[in-house]
Amino acid sequence: MIYLEQRGLIYPLTSNSYTHHSKIKPNDWGWPNFSPGEIACHGDGSIVVVREAMNALQDMRDMLGKPMIITSAYRSPVYNASCGGAPMSKHLEGVAFDILLHRIERGQLLACARDFFTGFGFYQTFLHVDLGPSRSWAPSRKAKELWRL
Repeated sequence: MIYLEQRGLIYPLTSNSYTHHSKIKPNDWGWPNFSPGEIACHGDGSIVVVREAMNALQDMRDMLGKPMIITSAYRSPVYNASCGGAPMSKHLEGVAFDILLHRIERGQLLACARDFFTGFGFYQTFLHVDLGPSRSWAPSRKAKELWRL
């Protein structure tokens, strides 16, 4: 079970796991601007769908009014390790997304993201968002400069 902690309270999240994204039936997918393949692990195609995370992503996209390119969402433990992901990454839980900065201004993307997500990673070419504890980080000086942190 995956949990969300907000304001000192803990809420269980609704999730479904699939060995491959192709096993998701079209009627079970409720996010029109994203495909299961886009959210699935790039390593083996497996996917954990957390409704609250996907709803937040879809709501963010609706508010933004522009397409968003998701470069990383769910990651299996093996794939996460192979790509250098943090051992406790929220990608492993299916509640994190990396959004490419493509035809979207940083300020506009961040303003929308803050309405729906609690964790933020500021990188040079993308924004990491998640439903983890409230926190933020920027791994490089250049990223801090670009995001004006």
